[in-house]
Amino acid sequence: MSSATRRDHRLFLLIFCAMLVAINIVIINFMPRATLPPGVTVTLGSHVPIYIAMFISPWAALAVAIGAVLGFVIAGTPLDVWLRAGTHMIWVVPFAVIFSRRYGIRRPFDQLQTAPVSFWMQILLFGLALNVLHGLLEVMAILLMLGLGYNSIGWILLSVGGVAGLHGMIDFVLAVGIYAGIRPMLVRAVRG
Repeated sequence: MSSATRRDHRLFLLIFCAMLVAINIVIINFMPRATLPPGVTVTLGSHVPIYIAMFISPWAALAVAIGAVLGFVIAGTPLDVWLRAGTHMIWVVPFAVIFSRRYGIRRPFDQLQTAPVSFWMQILLFGLALNVLHGLLEVMAILLMLGLGYNSIGWILLSVGGVAGLHGMIDFVLAVGIYAGIRPMLVRAVRG
């Protein structure tokens, strides 16, 4: 592959990442948001662009995670929401590395739609592990903000951790479906 072609592929992925950041900011600012005190908010679809970027590359995932924090700042959400969104930058890169090594864009299989059931179970287990860590990191962010001596740690663990994990898993399944549809275009763009 020539250097010009490689540069075109990188430019395509950069533009695609910028589009994911923009979509994330739009989702954060315009999708319905449920808010429960302390520190529990659910913005429908807010993880989808992050997960799609994670399926592409670790750097794309980090850029979109940073864009998500920026989106919550622009939306005027409270500090606890920014902190929780900031935890995405901690888990997104390692999970993106794991994903890219096992299932990434440069892997040889081209038809995610026709993959066997065991493949989809691996993907769902990957999403479950990711969202357990996601929920625990958000709990830690809220506990650090409220103070480690907060008297309702159990409620925070259940509400923040459980809601983050469940909401993240729903968004993960949506992102996998979208990624399965757009993957052929991305593969053509990357492989040339």
